[in-house]
Amino acid sequence: MKHLNFVSAAMLALTLAFSVSGCKSVFEDSDYAYDGSAKSSEDDDSGDVKDVPENPDDYNVGTDESLIAYVHCKNTSFEVEGNASLVDIKTSGVKIELKKTGTYYIDGTLDDGQIQVDADSTDIVKVVFNGVSLNCSSEAAFRVKECSKTIVTLADGTTNTISDTKNNTDSAAIYSKRYLAFSAGEKGTGSLNITANCADGISCTKQLFFNSGNYKVTTVDDGIRGKLCLVIHDGTFTVDVKGDAFKSTSDKEGYGYTLIDKGNFDITSGDEGFQSDGTITINGGTFNIKKSEKCIAALGDITINGGDFTLTPTVTYEENTNNGGFGFQQEPDGSGHGITIKKHYGGTHESAKTEGQLYRKMIAEVASDIDINVILVYSYDRFSRAGNEAIMTKAYLRTKGVYVISATQPIDPDSVAGTFMEDILFLFNQFENSLRRDKAVTGMTACLQRGEWYGKAPLGYDHK
Repeated sequence: MKHLNFVSAAMLALTLAFSVSGCKSVFEDSDYAYDGSAKSSEDDDSGDVKDVPENPDDYNVGTDESLIAYVHCKNTSFEVEGNASLVDIKTSGVKIELKKTGTYYIDGTLDDGQIQVDADSTDIVKVVFNGVSLNCSSEAAFRVKECSKTIVTLADGTTNTISDTKNNTDSAAIYSKRYLAFSAGEKGTGSLNITANCADGISCTKQLFFNSGNYKVTTVDDGIRGKLCLVIHDGTFTVDVKGDAFKSTSDKEGYGYTLIDKGNFDITSGDEGFQSDGTITINGGTFNIKKSEKCIAALGDITINGGDFTLTPTVTYEENTNNGGFGFQQEPDGSGHGITIKKHYGGTHESAKTEGQLYRKMIAEVASDIDINVILVYSYDRFSRAGNEAIMTKAYLRTKGVYVISATQPIDPDSVAGTFMEDILFLFNQFENSLRRDKAVTGMTACLQRGEWYGKAPLGYDHK
Protein backbone atom coordinates (compact mmCIF):
# COMPACT_ATOMS: atom_id res chain seq x y z
CA MET A 1 0.00 0.00 0.00
CA LYS A 2 1.88 3.02 -1.24
CA HIS A 3 -0.86 5.49 -0.36
CA LEU A 4 -3.45 4.94 2.35
CA ASN A 5 -6.89 6.52 2.10
CA PHE A 6 -8.39 6.55 5.56
CA VAL A 7 -11.68 7.04 7.27
CA SER A 8 -11.55 7.41 11.03
CA ALA A 9 -13.94 5.79 13.46
CA ALA A 10 -14.42 6.51 17.19
CA MET A 11 -17.54 4.50 17.81
CA LEU A 12 -17.26 4.41 21.60
CA ALA A 13 -15.39 7.66 22.13
CA LEU A 14 -17.12 9.92 24.63
CA THR A 15 -15.03 12.86 23.46
CA LEU A 16 -15.47 15.02 20.38
CA ALA A 17 -15.78 13.90 16.78
CA PHE A 18 -12.20 12.74 16.29
CA SER A 19 -10.13 12.78 19.45
CA VAL A 20 -6.77 11.10 18.99
CA SER A 21 -5.04 11.41 22.34
CA GLY A 22 -2.08 9.08 22.49
CA CYS A 23 -1.79 8.27 18.79
CA LYS A 24 1.83 9.09 18.15
CA SER A 25 3.77 9.83 14.94
CA VAL A 26 0.87 11.17 12.93
CA PHE A 27 -0.91 12.60 15.96
CA GLU A 28 0.68 12.90 19.38
CA ASP A 29 -0.47 14.40 22.65
CA SER A 30 2.35 13.70 25.07
CA ASP A 31 6.03 13.08 25.70
CA TYR A 32 7.68 16.06 24.06
CA ALA A 33 9.61 18.50 26.20
CA TYR A 34 8.46 22.08 26.53
CA ASP A 35 11.00 24.48 25.11
CA GLY A 36 11.53 26.80 28.04
CA SER A 37 14.13 28.77 26.12
CA ALA A 38 11.34 30.22 24.01
CA LYS A 39 10.17 32.28 26.99
CA SER A 40 11.62 35.62 27.92
CA SER A 41 11.32 37.79 31.00
CA GLU A 42 9.11 40.19 29.03
CA ASP A 43 6.54 37.51 28.18
CA ASP A 44 3.35 37.36 30.20
CA ASP A 45 0.14 35.41 29.84
CA SER A 46 -2.33 38.18 30.66
CA GLY A 47 -5.15 38.94 28.29
CA ASP A 48 -8.45 37.32 27.44
CA VAL A 49 -8.53 35.29 24.25
CA LYS A 50 -12.27 34.92 24.38
CA ASP A 51 -13.19 38.58 23.93
CA VAL A 52 -11.89 38.84 20.37
CA PRO A 53 -14.27 39.00 17.39
CA GLU A 54 -14.51 36.23 14.81
CA ASN A 55 -13.11 38.56 12.18
CA PRO A 56 -10.12 40.74 13.16
CA ASP A 57 -11.24 43.22 10.48
CA ASP A 58 -14.27 43.99 12.65
CA TYR A 59 -12.07 46.31 14.69
CA ASN A 60 -12.86 49.79 13.40
CA VAL A 61 -10.43 52.66 13.86
CA GLY A 62 -12.36 55.08 11.65
CA THR A 63 -11.74 56.47 8.17
CA ASP A 64 -11.09 60.11 9.02
CA GLU A 65 -8.05 61.51 7.20
CA SER A 66 -6.57 62.52 10.54
CA LEU A 67 -6.26 58.83 11.37
CA ILE A 68 -4.38 57.86 8.20
CA ALA A 69 -0.67 57.97 7.45
CA TYR A 70 1.21 56.76 4.36
CA VAL A 71 4.73 55.53 5.03
CA HIS A 72 6.98 55.13 1.98
CA CYS A 73 10.19 53.17 2.62
CA LYS A 74 13.07 54.60 0.61
CA ASN A 75 15.79 51.98 1.13
CA THR A 76 17.59 53.88 3.89
CA SER A 77 14.97 56.47 4.90
CA PHE A 78 11.24 57.15 5.17
CA GLU A 79 8.81 59.54 3.56
CA VAL A 80 5.46 60.17 5.28
CA GLU A 81 2.25 61.54 3.78
CA GLY A 82 -1.09 62.11 5.46
CA ASN A 83 -1.03 62.80 9.20
CA ALA A 84 2.69 62.75 9.98
CA SER A 85 2.00 63.26 13.70
CA LEU A 86 0.92 59.63 13.90
CA VAL A 87 4.50 58.46 13.43
CA ASP A 88 7.88 59.09 14.99
CA ILE A 89 10.95 58.73 12.78
CA LYS A 90 13.94 57.91 14.95
CA THR A 91 17.14 59.83 14.39
CA SER A 92 19.36 56.89 15.33
CA GLY A 93 19.20 54.05 12.87
CA VAL A 94 16.58 53.51 10.20
CA LYS A 95 13.48 53.13 12.33
CA ILE A 96 9.95 54.49 12.37
CA GLU A 97 7.37 54.07 15.13
CA LEU A 98 3.59 54.00 14.69
CA LYS A 99 2.42 55.90 17.76
CA LYS A 100 -1.39 56.20 17.79
CA THR A 101 -4.69 54.61 16.82
CA GLY A 102 -4.97 54.85 13.06
CA THR A 103 -4.43 53.18 9.70
CA TYR A 104 -0.90 53.09 8.29
CA TYR A 105 -0.23 52.23 4.63
CA ILE A 106 3.32 50.90 4.19
CA ASP A 107 5.06 50.48 0.85
CA GLY A 108 8.56 50.51 -0.64
CA THR A 109 11.82 48.86 0.37
CA LEU A 110 13.80 49.08 3.59
CA ASP A 111 17.31 47.69 3.21
CA ASP A 112 18.15 47.53 6.92
CA GLY A 113 15.67 49.06 9.33
CA GLN A 114 12.53 48.53 11.34
CA ILE A 115 8.87 49.48 11.55
CA GLN A 116 7.62 49.28 15.13
CA VAL A 117 4.19 49.74 16.70
CA ASP A 118 4.59 51.59 20.00
CA ALA A 119 1.26 53.17 20.91
CA ASP A 120 -0.82 53.46 24.09
CA SER A 121 -2.02 50.22 25.64
CA THR A 122 -5.62 51.00 24.58
CA ASP A 123 -4.84 51.94 20.96
CA ILE A 124 -5.82 49.78 17.98
CA VAL A 125 -3.39 50.03 15.07
CA LYS A 126 -4.17 48.92 11.52
CA VAL A 127 -1.22 48.39 9.21
CA VAL A 128 -1.68 47.84 5.47
CA PHE A 129 1.24 46.16 3.73
CA ASN A 130 0.89 47.73 0.30
CA GLY A 131 3.83 46.17 -1.50
CA VAL A 132 6.59 46.46 1.08
CA SER A 133 9.96 44.76 1.53
CA LEU A 134 11.49 44.99 5.00
CA ASN A 135 14.81 43.66 6.23
CA CYS A 136 16.51 44.25 9.56
CA SER A 137 19.92 42.98 10.63
CA SER A 138 19.63 43.48 14.40
CA GLU A 139 15.96 43.02 15.43
CA ALA A 140 12.60 42.05 13.96
CA ALA A 141 11.90 43.96 10.76
CA PHE A 142 8.28 44.44 11.89
CA ARG A 143 7.80 44.68 15.65
CA VAL A 144 4.85 45.32 17.97
CA LYS A 145 6.04 46.73 21.28
CA GLU A 146 2.89 48.26 22.78
CA CYS A 147 -0.77 48.81 21.86
CA SER A 148 -4.05 47.00 22.44
CA LYS A 149 -4.25 45.22 19.09
CA THR A 150 -2.46 45.32 15.75
CA ILE A 151 -4.21 44.19 12.57
CA VAL A 152 -2.04 43.73 9.48
CA THR A 153 -3.81 43.69 6.10
CA LEU A 154 -2.14 42.45 2.92
CA ALA A 155 -3.40 44.74 0.16
CA ASP A 156 -4.98 42.96 -2.80
CA GLY A 157 -2.58 42.18 -5.62
CA THR A 158 0.55 42.91 -3.58
CA THR A 159 3.48 40.72 -2.58
CA ASN A 160 5.13 41.73 0.67
CA THR A 161 8.40 40.38 2.06
CA ILE A 162 9.90 40.37 5.54
CA SER A 163 13.38 39.07 6.39
CA ASP A 164 16.03 39.23 9.11
CA THR A 165 19.57 38.05 9.75
CA LYS A 166 21.12 35.56 12.17
CA ASN A 167 21.91 38.49 14.53
CA ASN A 168 18.22 39.24 15.22
CA THR A 169 17.87 39.69 19.01
CA ASP A 170 14.08 39.23 18.77
CA SER A 171 14.58 35.75 17.28
CA ALA A 172 11.72 36.33 14.81
CA ALA A 173 11.35 38.27 11.58
CA ILE A 174 7.97 39.52 12.87
CA TYR A 175 7.74 39.85 16.64
CA SER A 176 4.81 41.04 18.74
CA LYS A 177 4.26 41.48 22.46
CA ARG A 178 0.56 42.17 21.96
CA TYR A 179 -2.46 40.82 20.06
CA LEU A 180 -1.59 40.45 16.38
CA ALA A 181 -3.88 39.57 13.47
CA PHE A 182 -3.34 39.14 9.73
CA SER A 183 -5.84 39.29 6.89
CA ALA A 184 -5.94 39.94 3.17
CA GLY A 185 -7.89 42.56 1.24
CA GLU A 186 -11.45 42.10 0.03
CA LYS A 187 -10.34 39.85 -2.84
CA GLY A 188 -7.93 37.91 -0.67
CA THR A 189 -5.08 38.15 -3.19
CA GLY A 190 -2.45 39.80 -0.98
CA SER A 191 0.56 37.72 0.01
CA LEU A 192 3.33 37.80 2.62
CA ASN A 193 6.68 36.06 2.21
CA ILE A 194 8.81 35.65 5.34
CA THR A 195 12.42 34.50 5.44
CA ALA A 196 13.81 34.09 8.95
CA ASN A 197 17.56 33.51 9.14
CA CYS A 198 17.81 33.71 12.94
CA ALA A 199 14.95 31.61 14.33
CA ASP A 200 11.16 32.04 13.89
CA GLY A 201 9.09 33.59 11.13
CA ILE A 202 6.30 35.10 13.25
CA SER A 203 6.39 35.05 17.05
CA CYS A 204 3.61 36.58 19.15
CA THR A 205 3.58 36.38 22.95
CA LYS A 206 -0.17 37.06 23.02
CA GLN A 207 -3.02 36.02 20.68
CA LEU A 208 -2.11 35.41 17.03
CA PHE A 209 -4.90 35.38 14.44
CA PHE A 210 -5.06 34.76 10.70
CA ASN A 211 -8.30 35.68 8.97
CA SER A 212 -7.21 35.26 5.33
CA GLY A 213 -4.23 35.81 3.05
CA ASN A 214 -1.42 33.93 1.35
CA TYR A 215 1.72 33.18 3.36
CA LYS A 216 5.06 31.66 2.49
CA VAL A 217 7.32 31.12 5.50
CA THR A 218 10.88 29.81 5.37
CA THR A 219 12.86 29.65 8.61
CA VAL A 220 15.81 28.02 10.36
CA ASP A 221 13.63 27.25 13.41
CA ASP A 222 9.87 27.54 13.99
CA GLY A 223 7.47 29.02 11.47
CA ILE A 224 4.48 30.66 13.16
CA ARG A 225 4.12 30.87 16.93
CA GLY A 226 1.22 32.29 18.96
CA LYS A 227 1.83 31.91 22.67
CA LEU A 228 -1.61 32.42 24.22
CA CYS A 229 -3.33 30.99 21.18
CA LEU A 230 -3.01 30.47 17.45
CA VAL A 231 -6.32 30.90 15.58
CA ILE A 232 -6.58 30.47 11.81
CA HIS A 233 -9.95 31.24 10.26
CA ASP A 234 -8.69 30.87 6.69
CA GLY A 235 -5.63 31.37 4.51
CA THR A 236 -3.12 29.62 2.30
CA PHE A 237 0.15 28.67 4.02
CA THR A 238 3.32 27.27 2.49
CA VAL A 239 5.72 26.62 5.36
CA ASP A 240 9.22 25.15 5.07
CA VAL A 241 11.00 25.19 8.43
CA LYS A 242 13.61 23.26 10.38
CA GLY A 243 11.62 23.39 13.63
CA ASP A 244 7.85 23.35 14.22
CA ALA A 245 5.66 24.84 11.50
CA PHE A 246 2.82 26.10 13.73
CA LYS A 247 3.11 26.41 17.48
CA SER A 248 1.26 27.61 20.60
CA THR A 249 3.27 27.42 23.80
CA SER A 250 1.55 28.88 26.84
CA ASP A 251 1.46 26.76 30.00
CA LYS A 252 -1.33 28.94 31.44
CA GLU A 253 -4.50 26.93 32.02
CA GLY A 254 -6.97 27.31 29.16
CA TYR A 255 -4.41 28.83 26.80
CA GLY A 256 -1.66 27.62 24.52
CA TYR A 257 -4.23 26.21 22.12
CA THR A 258 -4.56 26.05 18.35
CA LEU A 259 -7.84 26.44 16.45
CA ILE A 260 -8.17 26.06 12.69
CA ASP A 261 -11.46 26.64 10.88
CA LYS A 262 -10.23 26.13 7.34
CA GLY A 263 -7.37 26.93 4.98
CA ASN A 264 -4.76 25.29 2.79
CA PHE A 265 -1.56 24.10 4.44
CA ASP A 266 1.52 22.77 2.66
CA ILE A 267 4.02 22.04 5.41
CA THR A 268 7.57 20.74 5.49
CA SER A 269 9.04 20.78 9.00
CA GLY A 270 11.96 19.24 10.81
CA ASP A 271 9.96 18.70 14.00
CA GLU A 272 6.16 18.96 14.33
CA GLY A 273 3.73 20.27 11.74
CA PHE A 274 1.45 21.58 14.51
CA GLN A 275 2.50 21.68 18.16
CA SER A 276 0.45 22.92 21.08
CA ASP A 277 0.93 23.02 24.84
CA GLY A 278 -2.87 23.01 25.07
CA THR A 279 -5.41 21.57 22.66
CA ILE A 280 -5.61 21.46 18.88
CA THR A 281 -8.99 21.72 17.15
CA ILE A 282 -9.32 21.44 13.38
CA ASN A 283 -12.75 22.11 11.85
CA GLY A 284 -11.72 21.93 8.21
CA GLY A 285 -9.03 22.66 5.65
CA THR A 286 -6.62 20.86 3.37
CA PHE A 287 -3.39 19.65 4.96
CA ASN A 288 -0.28 18.27 3.29
CA ILE A 289 2.27 17.72 6.07
CA LYS A 290 5.46 16.01 5.00
CA LYS A 291 8.89 15.22 6.39
CA SER A 292 7.66 16.11 9.87
CA GLU A 293 8.77 14.07 12.86
CA LYS A 294 5.21 14.26 14.15
CA CYS A 295 2.57 15.87 12.00
CA ILE A 296 0.22 17.02 14.76
CA ALA A 297 1.26 17.06 18.44
CA ALA A 298 -0.40 18.43 21.57
CA LEU A 299 -0.20 18.09 25.33
CA GLY A 300 -4.00 18.39 25.41
CA ASP A 301 -6.67 16.81 23.23
CA ILE A 302 -6.44 16.77 19.45
CA THR A 303 -9.92 17.11 17.94
CA ILE A 304 -10.53 16.88 14.20
CA ASN A 305 -14.05 17.72 13.06
CA GLY A 306 -13.30 17.86 9.34
CA GLY A 307 -10.65 18.41 6.69
CA ASP A 308 -8.59 16.54 4.11
CA PHE A 309 -5.23 15.26 5.33
CA THR A 310 -2.15 13.92 3.63
CA LEU A 311 0.30 13.21 6.44
CA THR A 312 3.81 11.84 5.98
CA PRO A 313 5.73 11.56 9.27
CA THR A 314 9.44 10.79 9.13
CA VAL A 315 9.49 8.71 12.31
CA THR A 316 9.81 5.06 11.38
CA TYR A 317 7.29 2.35 12.16
CA GLU A 318 9.67 0.69 14.62
CA GLU A 319 10.31 3.91 16.52
CA ASN A 320 6.60 4.55 16.89
CA THR A 321 5.60 1.05 17.87
CA ASN A 322 8.25 1.14 20.58
CA ASN A 323 6.41 4.21 21.91
CA GLY A 324 3.04 2.47 21.71
CA GLY A 325 2.06 4.53 18.70
CA PHE A 326 1.19 4.06 15.06
CA GLY A 327 3.68 4.84 12.32
CA PHE A 328 4.43 4.11 8.72
CA GLN A 329 7.55 2.32 7.58
CA GLN A 330 9.84 4.67 5.69
CA GLU A 331 10.80 3.94 2.13
CA PRO A 332 14.57 3.76 1.43
CA ASP A 333 14.49 7.35 0.21
CA GLY A 334 12.84 8.48 3.45
CA SER A 335 9.64 9.66 1.79
CA GLY A 336 7.43 7.37 3.91
CA HIS A 337 3.73 6.70 3.25
CA GLY A 338 1.01 9.33 2.92
CA ILE A 339 -2.40 9.38 4.55
CA THR A 340 -5.55 10.95 3.23
CA ILE A 341 -8.36 11.07 5.78
CA LYS A 342 -11.54 11.18 3.71
CA LYS A 343 -14.22 11.11 6.38
CA HIS A 344 -14.74 10.91 10.15
CA TYR A 345 -17.29 8.87 12.04
CA GLY A 346 -18.20 8.80 15.72
CA GLY A 347 -18.58 11.37 18.48
CA THR A 348 -22.28 10.53 18.93
CA HIS A 349 -21.86 8.37 22.07
CA GLU A 350 -23.15 5.35 20.13
CA SER A 351 -22.27 2.11 21.89
CA ALA A 352 -19.83 -0.30 20.26
CA LYS A 353 -21.45 -3.33 21.94
CA THR A 354 -23.82 -3.76 19.01
CA GLU A 355 -23.75 -2.68 15.40
CA GLY A 356 -25.66 0.57 15.70
CA GLN A 357 -27.03 2.85 13.02
CA LEU A 358 -23.88 4.96 12.59
CA TYR A 359 -21.71 1.84 12.58
CA ARG A 360 -23.79 0.24 9.82
CA LYS A 361 -23.73 3.46 7.84
CA MET A 362 -19.94 3.61 8.07
CA ILE A 363 -19.52 -0.01 6.93
CA ALA A 364 -21.87 0.50 3.98
CA GLU A 365 -20.20 3.72 2.84
CA VAL A 366 -16.67 2.37 3.20
CA ALA A 367 -17.48 -0.87 1.39
CA SER A 368 -18.90 1.04 -1.57
CA ASP A 369 -16.05 3.57 -1.87
CA ILE A 370 -13.22 2.09 -3.93
CA ASP A 371 -10.85 4.87 -2.85
CA ILE A 372 -10.93 3.89 0.83
CA ASN A 373 -8.76 1.01 1.97
CA VAL A 374 -8.34 1.64 5.71
CA ILE A 375 -10.62 2.34 8.67
CA LEU A 376 -8.40 3.94 11.30
CA VAL A 377 -9.50 3.62 14.93
CA TYR A 378 -7.86 4.62 18.19
CA SER A 379 -8.05 1.02 19.42
CA TYR A 380 -9.97 -2.06 18.32
CA ASP A 381 -12.55 -1.70 21.09
CA ARG A 382 -13.47 1.70 19.59
CA PHE A 383 -14.40 -0.14 16.40
CA SER A 384 -16.51 -2.86 17.99
CA ARG A 385 -16.97 -4.88 21.17
CA ALA A 386 -19.42 -7.27 19.58
CA GLY A 387 -17.01 -10.23 19.36
CA ASN A 388 -18.00 -12.57 16.53
CA GLU A 389 -20.00 -9.82 14.80
CA ALA A 390 -16.84 -7.67 14.66
CA ILE A 391 -14.80 -10.59 13.26
CA MET A 392 -17.38 -11.20 10.52
CA THR A 393 -17.56 -7.48 9.70
CA LYS A 394 -13.77 -7.31 9.45
CA ALA A 395 -13.77 -10.34 7.13
CA TYR A 396 -16.44 -8.71 4.96
CA LEU A 397 -14.42 -5.49 4.72
CA ARG A 398 -11.34 -7.45 3.67
CA THR A 399 -13.29 -8.80 0.68
CA LYS A 400 -13.78 -5.15 -0.28
CA GLY A 401 -10.07 -4.41 0.12
CA VAL A 402 -10.53 -2.48 3.38
CA TYR A 403 -8.37 -2.95 6.51
CA VAL A 404 -9.29 -2.04 10.09
CA ILE A 405 -6.18 -0.51 11.67
CA SER A 406 -5.67 0.48 15.31
CA ALA A 407 -3.52 3.53 16.00
CA THR A 408 -2.37 2.23 19.37
CA GLN A 409 -2.20 -1.53 18.74
CA PRO A 410 0.27 -2.07 15.89
CA ILE A 411 -0.60 -5.36 14.17
CA ASP A 412 0.28 -6.59 10.70
CA PRO A 413 -3.15 -7.25 9.13
CA ASP A 414 -1.62 -9.19 6.22
CA SER A 415 -0.04 -11.91 8.36
CA VAL A 416 -1.76 -15.00 9.74
CA ALA A 417 -0.59 -14.16 13.25
CA GLY A 418 -1.81 -10.57 12.87
CA THR A 419 -5.27 -11.64 11.72
CA PHE A 420 -5.48 -14.11 14.62
CA MET A 421 -4.46 -11.38 17.09
CA GLU A 422 -7.15 -9.03 15.74
CA ASP A 423 -9.77 -11.73 16.27
CA ILE A 424 -8.52 -12.38 19.80
CA LEU A 425 -8.75 -8.67 20.63
CA PHE A 426 -12.32 -8.42 19.33
CA LEU A 427 -13.32 -11.45 21.44
CA PHE A 428 -11.46 -10.11 24.47
CA ASN A 429 -13.20 -6.73 24.11
CA GLN A 430 -16.56 -8.50 24.22
CA PHE A 431 -15.43 -10.60 27.22
CA GLU A 432 -14.20 -7.51 29.08
CA ASN A 433 -17.47 -5.72 28.40
CA SER A 434 -19.45 -8.72 29.70
CA LEU A 435 -17.34 -8.84 32.86
CA ARG A 436 -17.94 -5.16 33.44
CA ARG A 437 -21.68 -5.67 33.03
CA ASP A 438 -21.73 -8.66 35.41
CA LYS A 439 -19.80 -6.74 38.06
CA ALA A 440 -22.22 -3.85 37.78
CA VAL A 441 -25.24 -6.13 38.13
CA THR A 442 -23.65 -7.93 41.11
CA GLY A 443 -22.93 -4.62 42.81
CA MET A 444 -26.46 -3.31 42.28
CA THR A 445 -27.96 -6.57 43.57
CA ALA A 446 -25.79 -6.42 46.70
CA CYS A 447 -26.91 -2.85 47.35
CA LEU A 448 -30.56 -3.84 47.13
CA GLN A 449 -30.03 -6.85 49.42
CA ARG A 450 -28.54 -4.50 52.05
CA GLY A 451 -31.57 -2.30 51.73
CA GLU A 452 -29.63 0.42 49.92
CA TRP A 453 -30.38 2.13 46.63
CA TYR A 454 -27.55 1.73 44.08
CA GLY A 455 -28.04 5.03 42.30
CA LYS A 456 -29.44 8.44 43.07
CA ALA A 457 -32.18 7.92 45.63
CA PRO A 458 -35.74 8.73 44.54
CA LEU A 459 -37.16 12.06 45.69
CA GLY A 460 -37.91 11.94 49.41
CA TYR A 461 -35.65 8.92 50.16
CA ASP A 462 -32.16 8.39 51.45
CA HIS A 463 -29.81 5.78 50.03
CA LYS A 464 -30.52 3.58 53.08
